[in-house]
Amino acid sequence: MNMNIMNLRISKKIRYTWSILGILSLFLLIQGCDSANTEKLVSDFRANLDLMKKYDFAQSHAWQEDFQNIMVRVYNNKSSFAAVEALMIDALKDDITPAAKQMICSYLAPVASDKAIPVLRDMLEDQQLSAIALACMQYIPDPKVDLALMEALPVSGGLTKAGIVNVLALRRETGAINAISGLIHDPDPRVSRSAIDALGRIGTTEAAAVLDKSFHETQPPLKWSVSDAWLLCADNMASEDPAEALSIYTEIYNSGPPLSILHASLKGILRCDMDKGEKLLLNLLGGGDPEVQTMVMPLVGSLKADADLSAFLDLLPGLDEYQQMQLFSVLADRKDPGVKEIVKKAVNHDNPDIRLAALMALRDLGGASDVEFLASVAVQSRGRERDMARECLEILKGPDIDAVIIQGLQNPDPGIRVEFIRSIGERNLKKGIDPVLGSLKDPDRKVRLEAYKSLGKLSGPEQLNSILQASLEASSSAELNEAERTITLVAQKIQDESKRVDHILTVLPEVQDDRSLIMLIQAMGDIGCEQALPVIRDYLKSDKLDIQIASIRALSVWPDAAPLDDLRQIIESSDDVKAHNLAMNGYVRMIQIDDAMSEEEKSEAFQTAFELAGNIDEQRIVVSGLSKVRARGALQMAVGLLDNPGLRSEAEAAIAGIARPLGNRDPEYTRAELNKIIETTDNDEFRARLQEILKWMD
Repeated sequence: MNMNIMNLRISKKIRYTWSILGILSLFLLIQGCDSANTEKLVSDFRANLDLMKKYDFAQSHAWQEDFQNIMVRVYNNKSSFAAVEALMIDALKDDITPAAKQMICSYLAPVASDKAIPVLRDMLEDQQLSAIALACMQYIPDPKVDLALMEALPVSGGLTKAGIVNVLALRRETGAINAISGLIHDPDPRVSRSAIDALGRIGTTEAAAVLDKSFHETQPPLKWSVSDAWLLCADNMASEDPAEALSIYTEIYNSGPPLSILHASLKGILRCDMDKGEKLLLNLLGGGDPEVQTMVMPLVGSLKADADLSAFLDLLPGLDEYQQMQLFSVLADRKDPGVKEIVKKAVNHDNPDIRLAALMALRDLGGASDVEFLASVAVQSRGRERDMARECLEILKGPDIDAVIIQGLQNPDPGIRVEFIRSIGERNLKKGIDPVLGSLKDPDRKVRLEAYKSLGKLSGPEQLNSILQASLEASSSAELNEAERTITLVAQKIQDESKRVDHILTVLPEVQDDRSLIMLIQAMGDIGCEQALPVIRDYLKSDKLDIQIASIRALSVWPDAAPLDDLRQIIESSDDVKAHNLAMNGYVRMIQIDDAMSEEEKSEAFQTAFELAGNIDEQRIVVSGLSKVRARGALQMAVGLLDNPGLRSEAEAAIAGIARPLGNRDPEYTRAELNKIIETTDNDEFRARLQEILKWMD
């Protein structure tokens, strides 16, 4: 366990002050701030130091800002260091509060010299002050600090002893190795672990020898703490003495350590002897232990650039899905051409999980040369594999990828063309708009359908007329449906709402085919422009039922309630079941969205709609829509239908939908009505739902 000195109960306020001052003073030094006269500066410091000496915990810090400003001036004026240090040392010797001494120490380190060592050494005997004294001593470069610390080590204990060991380690004091090694088996685990960690950070051959001996003499868990430190020593000597470092890594690896230490030792072996490490890594990955595999898998990324990775890929069938994806992710991070070809081969593996993992790796590895390959995979696969191949095409990065995808629209395979058109839309390639427009005349129907979809995303008003003209030549219902959606999407991008149907109105006179006319009528309904309403009303008078139906459908989806009266007239006058049903759906929707109606008026309109309903299906439409009305009349209407077997479930749903919002507006009435229903209903589930609403109201 690492025990950094800054964890030894140093006041958070002191640490904060120290770090901020360090940054601020460095900044001012860089800026070359002008220093005040040294004598005046020392005088100002002395006056403010007197205030600090009176400080205690939980007292005001109001004086501290002035003191910080003075210390910034001190740090920028080296000629003041000796005098300021002397004043601080005298203050630390005075009979002042521990809080004041901690605060003084927090400013002392940047100006401290060997003269401060004795007083700081004495502070080590006080548990309240030892941590801040050690923090200050850590930064004094004089070797006398190390002598003072080693003198204090035998007579200290607990956190102070652990802190001294940590400071000696941070200063990499080789002269302390013998003293520290004697603490490995200290009964205080904080001291023991600090000693072990310190030897690792000192990291010399002598320290390594001590840890070597301890490694063979200790038992877990202390043995693994020793191995952590021993690994640090090996890391330090790996560059100059790789053979000795390899010996340490290997011995730790062969000791059956915990996973984290196994990973660290194997990483060291790879550093010193790549061939040996590669074999060990291969064995671990093939060993069947998922935890071990997950831990060491990232080390595949550290293998030599020209390493033969085929043996690792042979392990894929034995890995579970997570490890397969992890391996391919590591391979993708290597970003070398050889790995990419291996990954592409794995896309055709018998195991579907491996195929998917390989495709995921290609998201990072792929380039322009892989575009057609990925499109082919998308054509030939289904489900998650197809989605992943498409995702790769959507997010591949590279200077030539967009151009290759657009050029791919000339591919003789219509399936490939479909995938490239889709990619152009998903990648939002504006340069691909004209080629995709040209694909609206492609001989393959699927290509044309995909072109409409992409144009809905890419196109602007300037392409609308071209899309309209192409749509007039559509030859299938599916194509007409896509054309309608695309025309609607593009028209809605026109900023001036009053002009959104202008292009449609322009081409309407030249439309000869009824199916195209129906498509445009329905598009006008989706767009919902006021200028289209009189045109659609005229088409309601057509002697062709299909055109009438299309007009009713257009009015039914209108974005506001403007066609409300038109739909009611159709309901009242039409004998056609389909027309009547469409109009009823639209009429119910219009009542719901009509902002001009009050809730009570909407309730009355629903009652009228129910009376106009031509069959039980239309009645269900009305009752289902009733749930959106927040009025007493709506609740009463729904309650009155509970005895109708054909409408009971819709009435129950409507009551529950009305009750909660009506309970906010009219709680007393709502509560009374719900209690009546609860007493009479034989539907336990419905009763429980109403009781839950009552509880919510309470």
